[in-house]
Amino acid sequence: MPPFLKLLRIPNLLIIAASMFLMKYAILQVFVNASDLSFQLEPKFFFLLVLSVVFIAAGGYLINDYFDVDIDTANKPNEVIVGKEISSNTVITIYALFNFFGIVLAYFVAAKVGVTQLAFVHVITVGLLWFYSSEFKKMLLIGNLIVALLSAVVFFIPAMFEIPLLIKQFKKVVVENEELFLMYKQIPLAIEANFKFMWYWSSAFALFAFLISFCREIIKDCQDLEGDERYGATTLPAKFGLSVSNKFAVAILLVVISLLAVAQYNIFIAKDYYSFSYILVLFQLPLFFLVYKTYTAYTTNNYKFISKGLKLIMLVGLGYSVLFYYLMK
Repeated sequence: MPPFLKLLRIPNLLIIAASMFLMKYAILQVFVNASDLSFQLEPKFFFLLVLSVVFIAAGGYLINDYFDVDIDTANKPNEVIVGKEISSNTVITIYALFNFFGIVLAYFVAAKVGVTQLAFVHVITVGLLWFYSSEFKKMLLIGNLIVALLSAVVFFIPAMFEIPLLIKQFKKVVVENEELFLMYKQIPLAIEANFKFMWYWSSAFALFAFLISFCREIIKDCQDLEGDERYGATTLPAKFGLSVSNKFAVAILLVVISLLAVAQYNIFIAKDYYSFSYILVLFQLPLFFLVYKTYTAYTTNNYKFISKGLKLIMLVGLGYSVLFYYLMK
């Protein structure tokens, strides 16, 4: 793969794009169909919204590598690209262009929605990614929390840009039609409930992404401990050691397992055995295995394995959106 594409983490960008498409056309689609409404943000504008997020994320990867040259040289010298295969000035220029296009596209789509303030999500994200790479990444847990939070926000963006338009459509079709409103009093309440379910499911996926990303960031800090210590980064493993960090990561995984168990209980009561089996086999069992691997980890290879495992768990989470869509059709 060309050096520049390695910097962009193309697989990660594809996952971000897939997350947004699945949230809209799998999760949100179910509740839009149930409301007898239709998506108001045209596919071409939603594509531009996804592209805006991908641009911002790509810029985040670039600026992170720009500031991490010294640490990466210590941790993975053979993988350093900035300053060797691509100049630092080139990286900064492309970073600025990506952020510019990302913010402009976000503002354009937000204007179409009629809520231009939504574009500030992108502006704030750009600022957080800059300060994460330059300062927060080296601070105890702050950088980890920022990355986890931004991972969660991706799952909210489709609802944030679609629901305002759906509400306008809802008011026009039902609420403003007095005769229809009086004839079908329960329709507005049912549709409003579906809007709440859109936020509920967006929140559920966002919380899952937040916790898994938070855990993965701790694991990556354990993996990069040598370079972080050399350059004074106050990460959790640098300050408290690998043993404490392992237990902290295990605690996060146990929280995820507990939340999934609560969901499984409700799913079992609802007799949704497909979802119950999906969560048991593809979430719970692998998570228990990762708990064991994390608790006993102490080498770089151990942490690489756990990090890849957590990334796979994220993909499994995305896969559930497809199952949910077909179960609810």
